[in-house]
Amino acid sequence: MTKPKKAIARAKKASSKALATIAPVQLLNDLRTLIGDSRQRIAQAVNSALVLLYWQVGQRIRTDMLKEKRADYGKEIVRTEWTIGH
Repeated sequence: MTKPKKAIARAKKASSKALATIAPVQLLNDLRTLIGDSRQRIAQAVNSALVLLYWQVGQRIRTDMLKEKRADYGKEIVRTEWTIGH
């Protein structure tokens, strides 16, 4: 064998030994951690997308339907809270 082929063969052998030394329990724990981390990132992405969606829906309602004015129920809630507090 030439030198590069020997080096590749040694690297493959060392790699397979390293993989063989991982205990099945550790592998399972590592996979669970990877899956859990991915689920967390997915949940954060979905939550961010939903917040943006709801904000855009509210923005469209405010601009298209309310013509940039406050809804009457919003005024009433503020007025009621102000009256109760004072």
